[in-house]
Amino acid sequence: MLLVEDNELNLEIAQFMLEDAGIIVTPVKDGSQALKAFLEKPAGTYYDMILMDIMMPVMNEHLTKPLNCEKLIATIVKFL
Repeated sequence: MLLVEDNELNLEIAQFMLEDAGIIVTPVKDGSQALKAFLEKPAGTYYDMILMDIMMPVMNEHLTKPLNCEKLIATIVKFL
């Protein structure tokens, strides 16, 4: 999973929660780093999921953000 969050504390908390649930996380701090990480994946390999903050420096896109952590983990596990 590619995890994109510009707030360092939020990034650390989300990464901990996801990894605690057994998910392999690639953390990055902005949209530009996310695009670079996505494009640098070897051919034929992809991230199963990308979670991005609602307001993203460098490349600001508007995305919804889950508010219920247990529901977030359950949804991620369901699709992996």
